[in-house]
Amino acid sequence: MIRLLSDMLKNGKIAHLEMINIGVNPVAATEHNIRSVPTLLIGDHMLNGVVTEAEISKWLTDEADNASLTDYYNEAFEQGQLEDVINDLDVKIDKLSHLLVMLCDMETPLTSRIAISAIFEHFENSSALQSLVPALCAQTENDSKSVRTDVAHVLGLTGTEEAVPCLEKLAKDTFNDVRETAMEALEEIRQDLS
Repeated sequence: MIRLLSDMLKNGKIAHLEMINIGVNPVAATEHNIRSVPTLLIGDHMLNGVVTEAEISKWLTDEADNASLTDYYNEAFEQGQLEDVINDLDVKIDKLSHLLVMLCDMETPLTSRIAISAIFEHFENSSALQSLVPALCAQTENDSKSVRTDVAHVLGLTGTEEAVPCLEKLAKDTFNDVRETAMEALEEIRQDLS
């Protein structure tokens, strides 16, 4: 697989390649949630085992499509088309996970971040939002206190007990806004569950 990836890099099919030997750097395996070797990460996509050039190309295309999707959402939010996006998500609920990626990216414009929060509020207590709990919990150690605050808010919207340990962790955060948001979310979930 190393040769295949190196050839794809040389031929301009991929722009950047980073290889990590987890035998030498086991911390990297934990950081990237790698459980088998070889593992290939392409954006948010994880491919385990030996993969073909065609499979890699497919995922590279999908990753490029994610960039287009980000552009689409940012444009829609800037144009005030929040309801259109919500209507689209009602049909294509799998795209909700992409909004989480955008929310956790500090380069996402403020207008989009606010719209994304409103969308998550629209899907409060839904199974679609609850399915994002593992991805949300993975962001509890994000370097950005703004992202951690947003994550605490969205975890609270899931209304599920699965979010409680992550919220308890955020309730001990070093930043006050994160702690307060997490404590409010915990209180709301505990009320819903009782």
